[in-house]
Amino acid sequence: MTLGQSLAVLAFSLTLVVILLVGFDVPSRLNRLNRLNRLVDPEAVVYRLASEALMDSPRPIRSATPGG
Repeated sequence: MTLGQSLAVLAFSLTLVVILLVGFDVPSRLNRLNRLNRLVDPEAVVYRLASEALMDSPRPIRSATPGG
């Protein structure tokens, strides 16, 4: 295969790959997947739980009724 034919095959195949990616809406699907992964960030959950543990201190339970 000559250089010209190799370049033509390469250009055609890459064009076909781009057409398939756009046709199956791959960029949007990857963006949605990335957004879902960012919603469940394990480090954020750990930091939130740690900050809640620091804020919660033992307090006596008060009765809701007056004088009780």
